[in-house]
Amino acid sequence: MAGTSTSGEKAQPATGTKRKAEVELTADDFLKDLRNKAQKTLASGDDKDLEYMVKLVRGLIAANTEIWERCSEHMVHKGDAVIPVIKMKKLCYEQAFAKTSTSYQTQSSSITTQLVPRTKDFGKAPSIPAALTDIIASYQKIGDVLPDYETYFRTGALLQDGILVSFLKSFQTHLEQVQVFLGGIEEWLSEPESTVGFLNGLFKTDLKIGSVKEEQMCTNEQATPGSSICIKCCMSRSAHVKTSYTYKWNCRNGPVGSFYKLPAAVTLLRTSSKAPVMATTFDICTEDGRDKLRAFVSFVNMYVQK
Repeated sequence: MAGTSTSGEKAQPATGTKRKAEVELTADDFLKDLRNKAQKTLASGDDKDLEYMVKLVRGLIAANTEIWERCSEHMVHKGDAVIPVIKMKKLCYEQAFAKTSTSYQTQSSSITTQLVPRTKDFGKAPSIPAALTDIIASYQKIGDVLPDYETYFRTGALLQDGILVSFLKSFQTHLEQVQVFLGGIEEWLSEPESTVGFLNGLFKTDLKIGSVKEEQMCTNEQATPGSSICIKCCMSRSAHVKTSYTYKWNCRNGPVGSFYKLPAAVTLLRTSSKAPVMATTFDICTEDGRDKLRAFVSFVNMYVQK
């Protein structure tokens, strides 16, 4: 008869219990596989307990944040980059200019220095390694130099304890690399204090780096190619572009320039002397240059007219 089974076998109904067990088993295997992969890609844990690692990582985050806060005010305008290249600026005394000359039958020796602007491109900060971001995605606002490490840490803290110690160990390594990177920036920015200390000690002066004073500022229209420096990009006016609609000098990365006049040279030493006529420049950022300047000062003092 039509519709009647002729195989002689009775059909087995699907109970759903077996399928559910298969799904649960698959999910369990899936999670185990993810955790095993995470353990393999992360730094291996050691005998350091979880509490120690948490304190260590939070301390590194706080220290790095403090370092960057001290450095960030010296950053050249970052433009519209999603993750900006770190370019820093500073004012510094880098050279001393020594000269002995004869004028109106009088010989004199002088040593001068001048505050100059300098910039340095440090590139981008080390990024969080894929071994970590494959587990937890990082968050970084557009234009920020560093990710939101505190939020990243708090999210990572939700991991299972067995994975968390290894996660924090790898995170610690990354944060230490960031600290070395930021430390290099801070060291470069602090160099002017060393040269000022050297000059003040040698010549008994009271030089200071300070910041650009209000009286040194000039309007955008008054800026001149040779003596006006932009405090936003640390470039001279000649490196700026004048817009046709505002007639303002703009930095090449976008903003309207804000200019100041370079301060005049500072006389460190001037004395009547019978020293031979000469002119030389000393690099006071190096120990060799400082030793030569000390020797020159001693040399000039030998010829000072009593």
